[in-house]
Amino acid sequence: MRLAAGLLGLALACAAPRPGRAAAYDPELTWRSLETEHFVITFHGGEEQLAEEMAATAERVWSKMTAELQTRPRRRTEIVLVDHTDVANGYATTLPVNTIVIFVTAPGEDSTLSFYEDWNDAILTHEFTHILHLDTVEGLPRLLRAAFGRIVSVNRVSPGWIIEGQATFQETRHTPGGRGRSPTVDMIKRVAVLEGRFPPLGNLDGWQSDPPGGNLRYLFGQDFQQFIADRTEPDVWTRFIHAYGGWVPWWLPGRRVMGRGIPRLYKEWRAETIARYQRQAAAIRAAGLTPYRVLSDGEDACAGPAFSPDGAHLAWSCDDPWRGPAIYVADGDGGNPRVEIEQRFADSFSWRPDGRAFAFSSTHVVELYDVFYDVYFHELDTDEVVALTRGQRARDPDFSPDGSRLIAVTNGVQNNQLAVLTVDRRLTPLTAHADHTQYARPRYSPDGRFVAVSMWRDGQRDLWLLDDRARPVRRLTDDPALDIDPAWSADGRTLFFASDRGGVPNIYAIDLADEHLYRVTNVLGGAWGPAPSPDGRRLVFESYALHGADIAEMDLDRARWWDEGPLPPPGPGEIALAAALPAAPETAPAEEAGGDGQDATRAPEEAGGDGQDATRAPDEAGGDGQDATRAPEEAGGDGPR
Repeated sequence: MRLAAGLLGLALACAAPRPGRAAAYDPELTWRSLETEHFVITFHGGEEQLAEEMAATAERVWSKMTAELQTRPRRRTEIVLVDHTDVANGYATTLPVNTIVIFVTAPGEDSTLSFYEDWNDAILTHEFTHILHLDTVEGLPRLLRAAFGRIVSVNRVSPGWIIEGQATFQETRHTPGGRGRSPTVDMIKRVAVLEGRFPPLGNLDGWQSDPPGGNLRYLFGQDFQQFIADRTEPDVWTRFIHAYGGWVPWWLPGRRVMGRGIPRLYKEWRAETIARYQRQAAAIRAAGLTPYRVLSDGEDACAGPAFSPDGAHLAWSCDDPWRGPAIYVADGDGGNPRVEIEQRFADSFSWRPDGRAFAFSSTHVVELYDVFYDVYFHELDTDEVVALTRGQRARDPDFSPDGSRLIAVTNGVQNNQLAVLTVDRRLTPLTAHADHTQYARPRYSPDGRFVAVSMWRDGQRDLWLLDDRARPVRRLTDDPALDIDPAWSADGRTLFFASDRGGVPNIYAIDLADEHLYRVTNVLGGAWGPAPSPDGRRLVFESYALHGADIAEMDLDRARWWDEGPLPPPGPGEIALAAALPAAPETAPAEEAGGDGQDATRAPEEAGGDGQDATRAPDEAGGDGQDATRAPEEAGGDGPR
């Protein structure tokens, strides 16, 4: 009985729900439930389509994961769908009943979660693994559970790297994506090795303030578990879960299940992982590293570099773990950075054409219950930050070349839309997707006729070219790589972007005239967020280090770029990229030549002549791009989810 009492005490100490799990949702929401054979799905108004889709996905996940882990819950699992944040997340608990809560927003383009083919499949696979894992009880603990209830669970008393690593391991094994395949995750592990920060076994749970913090248990936990499965048997972790479920808390049955103790396996994994990344680093160095200099302080996690159109200023944002976030403005050469706005963080910025103000997006609490993005505006030399949207879940704004409007992304019930924000602060939708399309960083071409955007659709995140009404006119990339952060050169002839297509996130460039792809950087860590200077001589970008990302600057020299071959040819109805090149300037009379440059800021309808119509996609060119032509009242209103 002393052993039984000890088991119960340890289970009670470590199986209680974690603080902060309870959440308060908007009391105005109306809730309904949908039952399937193995799940009860509870959802609120507006999520009806998503709930139906989730029901089918959940049953598929139930079949594959119960077969994998060789256990079945005794009753239906509760799934709660809530759309109260613009950040992707979810959690699972087995107390008081098996419950999964999913925040239905899909991951952003630069998240460690972003490598997925079907987000609902990925997150349900991860969270349902938790349910099966933590609810597996064998032997004496099963007898104790019969007497004392569901609070008894030895698997709940597992290291975090086993709990979260197991769910991440299974999301990778049982979906086409997963963090175990993500080049972004690979980047984090590689840099940890190269900076001499490989986590010790005692800190695989990531209880540290420095990045990657709690991500260690997911990313390194998955890697360690994959290593053990490769070295032993494919079902080793299923056997481990069942063995530990009837074992003694904190006494991990590594030798009993795996044939070797976990500390020994850790040493082997550590040595192999370090050797693997050192070989990769040697190959990267052999190709010639891109020289650059760091503009930020080299300590904070920074993002969003953007030059003002005149090149006089450079904005970026950093997050200091002690002082909090801030938005910085430096001189055009990157020197003299100063805090422009305190306690704000932004992933990207767009300058007004006169270079005296910029727009950005940031998250904030809305009506006590929600955390949403909204668009803000700030003029230099003032203390004012003006909200251009309020609770409308708008992000990634970009000024049109004439400064009359902003294009932005809105979010709602796992669907992104593109919308135009005008000076009267009216947000007018351009699209009406219901297929979980995701957008990021829409950017007007310098003449305003086109928009380059990173778009997730049908399991891939690629670069697309749209017309100014958000109708697709050309798919620029078509591959499994994550292609993100488009940025135009000032002359409109080159489109920079970031991609992990080579296994390492780097900056790439598309030459529109010859439809050719080039790799601009070759880095050990990762590079994204390109911002070419207006004179075309420099490129500022985000450079990954273990503490986060630095703001870095390099010289632009096409002679040092790597030729990556031609782009995919245009599909039926798509345009040649030569049609997207800016029109050649008209020859001006001698007395007018060299004016004050005002012609460059003409409105798009004045600047493009009748060539604008010639480059517009035919009605049949965009597939479901027809959604973009719906009237605003049909396209989702002002965009709240």
